[in-house]
Amino acid sequence: MALVQIKCPRSGLWAWTDVHVDPGHWDPSSEVGRELACGVCGERHLASSRGLRVPPWSHTALATSSAG
Repeated sequence: MALVQIKCPRSGLWAWTDVHVDPGHWDPSSEVGRELACGVCGERHLASSRGLRVPPWSHTALATSSAG
């Protein structure tokens, strides 16, 4: 599993969300239009297709942090 990031429209920074996905089967369009909590500013933002990503290191970092 991996965490989805959303681009914060206030700061322009990529922020972690609370959305966990399987990176090999994730379809970003499934999140478009959904309000997601922003880990940068704390507000909720509408997800857009260009403002979502799953960084390649996300699933590795998540697995490492939950293993310890």
